[in-house]
Amino acid sequence: MKLKTAIQYKLSVQWRSVLIYLGFFLLFAVIFPLMPMLLIDGVTNVHVDLLAPAMIYIMILSITSVGNDFKLFIQCGTSRLHIFVANFVSSLILTFGLSIVLKMLFELFNGGLIPNFFLQYQLITLITGGDFWPSMFLLWVFLILAASIGMMIGALLNRFDGYLRLAIGALSLGIVILGSILFQLLSPAAKMAVIDFIKLVIGLGANGLNSWQFIGFIFVVSLILLVIVYLLNRRQEVKRINA
Repeated sequence: MKLKTAIQYKLSVQWRSVLIYLGFFLLFAVIFPLMPMLLIDGVTNVHVDLLAPAMIYIMILSITSVGNDFKLFIQCGTSRLHIFVANFVSSLILTFGLSIVLKMLFELFNGGLIPNFFLQYQLITLITGGDFWPSMFLLWVFLILAASIGMMIGALLNRFDGYLRLAIGALSLGIVILGSILFQLLSPAAKMAVIDFIKLVIGLGANGLNSWQFIGFIFVVSLILLVIVYLLNRRQEVKRINA
């Protein structure tokens, strides 16, 4: 299977899933909350978050698709590098399209069309101050991050079996706990140095958070996760292709 065909296949499958998600989201997050507002007087303001449900769904979609797609592409003779590029390009296109749709919903239902009904992404607004282009790009990179995390989790689940998955999960949790313990053991000066470094990396300065630098940071983290996915699949053997 050629690279272009692999990208087209992933986009065709995942776009259908995203359209189904948007249908359910509009039904349960927009139509159902609007019904009592339109039928009953005195209903208070309704606020619905756009970011978290979309990130969770993109993550789940990536987890479930990465294993099946990998087996199919290998069976069709696609190289592992092309599988990685197809995952990367399709994720960029899919998340960008979804971010445009979510941005349109935000502009449409941010108290303008219906005064008491708000579709929001408060975290993004807090970081960017509500500026259009920084908000748009930050929404996009958050969705890319969710897709990257989902693909890495899916690659881990596909790469390892049984108790080894639990061991990896326990090891990951142990690293986080160990890191927090070591941080607490640092001297005050060392703690401040670590905090200052984190602030520098994410773009947090005396004048507040630099939204564009934060966007770049999230995008770089996503790329690192995608490279990990490629390395996990680089020497993976497909044990069973047909049932």
